[in-house]
Amino acid sequence: ALADMLQFADERAVELINLNGEDVPVMAVMYYEDARILRQGAPEDQMDALKEYWTAATMALVQAYLTGRLGQ
Repeated sequence: ALADMLQFADERAVELINLNGEDVPVMAVMYYEDARILRQGAPEDQMDALKEYWTAATMALVQAYLTGRLGQ
């Protein structure tokens, strides 16, 4: 179940980061990259990776709203 959650969180983070187009959400990408590394670790690390994916997705979503790419 955790592997499926990680996969879904990864896909969702990428989707929301890409939603920003050329206005790359740098902090979101940094959290995403950190999650990709943590994902390869022990179960505790994988739980941290899930949190990092969620943070990346949230940051990308906020930027999309603030730049008008979403919610118009």
